[in-house]
Amino acid sequence: MKPLDAYSKLSERKRRLVNKLISSLHDDTISDESDDLHAIKRIINRARRGPDQTVGGRYNNGYLEFYRQQYADFREDHKDMKVTNIAREMGKKWKALTSEQQQVYKEKAKRKKNSK
Repeated sequence: MKPLDAYSKLSERKRRLVNKLISSLHDDTISDESDDLHAIKRIINRARRGPDQTVGGRYNNGYLEFYRQQYADFREDHKDMKVTNIAREMGKKWKALTSEQQQVYKEKAKRKKNSK
């Protein structure tokens, strides 16, 4: 893919960031603490990865499968609870499961990973 083709496929926000990067290279206007700098570095690092590295990049394991499946119900029952406390309670629930029950979620995660 030619650079101009890649540029034309970027969203408007990413185009603005790329333009800001190019102009800042000439006059050093972006500071190290800038949110724009963080976004620009993220775009550059994603562009450096090959297409095989970006597809299916979500991390998955048995606990995350369990969490995704149980979160909505738990949240509905505990609407006033903070997310950090919910995560703590979900971790306790996960640890309370037997290894056979955990294995079911681990297999689901493995199947999802292999299907991508």
